[in-house]
Amino acid sequence: PPYRDEHPGRVGVARIPRVARAGEGPARRAPHERREAPPRRVAMTTDPPRPTRLVLRDMTADDVGVVRRVERAAYPDAWSRRTFEHELRNAFARYLVALDDGVAGERRAVAWRRGWRRLLFGTGGPPVIGFVGVWFMGDQLHIATIAVDPARQGDGLGARLLLTCFELAFEAELETIALEVRVSNANARALYERYGFSVAGRLKGYYTDDGEDALVMVTAALSEPSTRARVEALRARHRERYPWMWS
Repeated sequence: PPYRDEHPGRVGVARIPRVARAGEGPARRAPHERREAPPRRVAMTTDPPRPTRLVLRDMTADDVGVVRRVERAAYPDAWSRRTFEHELRNAFARYLVALDDGVAGERRAVAWRRGWRRLLFGTGGPPVIGFVGVWFMGDQLHIATIAVDPARQGDGLGARLLLTCFELAFEAELETIALEVRVSNANARALYERYGFSVAGRLKGYYTDDGEDALVMVTAALSEPSTRARVEALRARHRERYPWMWS
C-alpha cells in the first residue's frame, strides 16, 4: 500500500522492505526500537500496585497525552504529539493501548498516587501502562512502536502486546511479522526469538543517534501449522502465568 517515508516532527522513519538484505544501510531508525531511557526523575517510596485486570482497546486522539508520557518514561526520544495524531489517521496502521482497569485500593499508596499517577497518566480513568502500533504492509505486519510503562516491565506485558500483534496478523491473514532491534539489545532479541522471530538481515548504521546497526527480525510463515501451534502454546503458557491479562 502507499506509505510515506517520513513521520512529521521527528527523525524520518524508513519504510522497511518485506525481506531485508544483509549490508543495507545507512537507513533511518524505526521508531519502536530505541535506547532505554536513563533512570527516571520521579522518586517513589513504594512500588506501584500490580494490576488485577488488563484492557486492550484502540488508541484515540484523547490518549495521545498519556501515551506520550508513558513513552517518555520508557525512551529518551519519544514521538511528537503530531506524529501520533498523524499515525491515528493512517489507514494502514492500528494502535492499541493497554489499560490497568482493576488496581486494588489498598495498594494505591499515597506516594505512588502523587508521583507516578500524575507522571504517567494524569488524572481520571484507568491508567495506560503500555501500547503498541503496527503497520499493515502488503502481506506483512510491521511492528512500528511498542512501549511498556517502566514500572510494569517484567510483568509479562511486553509479551502480551507481542501476542496481540500475532492475533492481528492472523486475523488479517498476513504471511509474516517483522521488526527491527538494536544489535546490543539482548533482552529484546531474546524475547523475539522466543516468539519465533529470526534474523533476516542487518542494517548498517541504522540508528541515527549513535550509528548502531539494526537487526531485521522476521517470523516464519504464519500460514504454517507449526508456526500457529507455537504461538498457541506460548499464548496458553502466558494465560496460565498472567491470568489477569486475559480476563
